[in-house]
Amino acid sequence: MIIMGIKKEELISYLSKYFDFTKEELDVVSKLNTSQIPDSKLVEYFYGPVDDLPPTEKKTIERQIRRILMKLEEFGLVKCVRSCENGLVVWKVVESPGVDLSIHVKRKIEDLKNKKQRYEHFTIFSCPSCGSEYHFSDAFSLGFTCPSCGITLEECKKKKIEEIEKKIEDLESLLNYLSKRVE
Repeated sequence: MIIMGIKKEELISYLSKYFDFTKEELDVVSKLNTSQIPDSKLVEYFYGPVDDLPPTEKKTIERQIRRILMKLEEFGLVKCVRSCENGLVVWKVVESPGVDLSIHVKRKIEDLKNKKQRYEHFTIFSCPSCGSEYHFSDAFSLGFTCPSCGITLEECKKKKIEEIEKKIEDLESLLNYLSKRVE
């Protein structure tokens, strides 16, 4: 399936890699298709028959799904529509291009550029095991040893800057693609 001209697998990859979507959120995205989803049938749509679930558990799952769908709506990927005739609420995938995802991509690019500047101006050390990061003064006071893992901290400036530049490049490519779709 293609959403906004992007293959679903690519979209899931972008959401996971750059926007920190959880596994649960990505599972919901992976189950989306072009059909409308009645709000009253969210649990069944995403999880199949749930007749054996207690009503309170079903309501909890329903709220979690609705929260995820609202997050996707914020990104411009789904839309919640209330019918004027019967008041029913349905969720549907937005297949036409929109600017909401572009806005999030632009913000992420700016965040990454700011992060890159921090790495360029400061000496940062990180733990190769848990990924915790420390400014030079903090790393020095810790004896260049991770307080959580006990592993020697490594300077990560060049490697991190390269990772950030790659992410910026990927996101700028996506943004360029999205801007062509909107025009």
